[in-house]
Amino acid sequence: MRTSKIQTATSWGHCTNNGRVNAPSGRGGGLAGTFEKGTIANSTNAGLVEDDAAGQYAGQKDKYGIKRMGGLVGGSTSAECIIENCTNSGNVISHLGCRTGGFVGGHNAGTIRTCKNTGAIIGNVTVAGSDYHGPGWACGYNKSASLISDCIGHGFVGDYDTYKDSPTTAPAAMHTSAVCHKRSNYDTEENTVDWTLPSYYDWELKQTVALHPGVKYTYYEFTNLPRKMHVLELDLTNDAVEISTSMADDLVPNPNGNNNSNNGKNVRETLSENCNRKRAEGQNIIAGINSGFFNSHDGFPADCTSRRDAPTSSTTRASARR
Repeated sequence: MRTSKIQTATSWGHCTNNGRVNAPSGRGGGLAGTFEKGTIANSTNAGLVEDDAAGQYAGQKDKYGIKRMGGLVGGSTSAECIIENCTNSGNVISHLGCRTGGFVGGHNAGTIRTCKNTGAIIGNVTVAGSDYHGPGWACGYNKSASLISDCIGHGFVGDYDTYKDSPTTAPAAMHTSAVCHKRSNYDTEENTVDWTLPSYYDWELKQTVALHPGVKYTYYEFTNLPRKMHVLELDLTNDAVEISTSMADDLVPNPNGNNNSNNGKNVRETLSENCNRKRAEGQNIIAGINSGFFNSHDGFPADCTSRRDAPTSSTTRASARR
């Protein structure tokens, strides 16, 4: 069963659904079940969208027939599909584990832009070979990251077994829960989630290395942002550890500072080169940090921002006495 099918090219907007939509086989959406071409704009779904509430398809093995359900549209099928300036505030709940999205369940082609989800998107993740069926605040499936832009993901995303009776207690929508399959087909720089939530800043510990007694390096990656964090911890009560500074090439001003006409690394050594030179001079350099840059007009030291392997004006080094 499909709630509706938009097949001929058309543009329509300023529509609102407040009713409950139950598409037993999972091919359903708050505004349309299957969307083949045209534009849906400035429209809202505020109603509950779910599949198989009566258990008609329980135990179904053919996942193709129950594969897509969305707050706005169940499935989009061509590059001529445009969904823009729309909002889903209704909960979307899959009892069957189909591809379930706040905007579109299965987004095979077309454009989704400037849309917002605030509903709870609930469904179990099931695996069929290399394919995944499950929930995402944007899409259950999205073919390419470029198809979703300038969208806002609020609301909640969670598994059915845990949150079916209390959808709004599921984890808050984050970049990592925007698309179930494939998660990489989503651009964190082009879309927004609620960055006021503490969970937005969650990170994972990736590596910890004791570089020397009193010197520890730790590497983290943020789970909701394409950001990495490198931390160097020094025990300055250890007499064998010291911090020192060094100018690149031991020169002031920087010879690259020619009224901004010779930017980049042409003469000045980089951070890694500076450390290697000091090691060659006999110093036991453990790690280095860019601690300053030069003014590209006059070549004199400028500030204390950090950029990896850029031409440096000064370097902070952690070293150990042999």
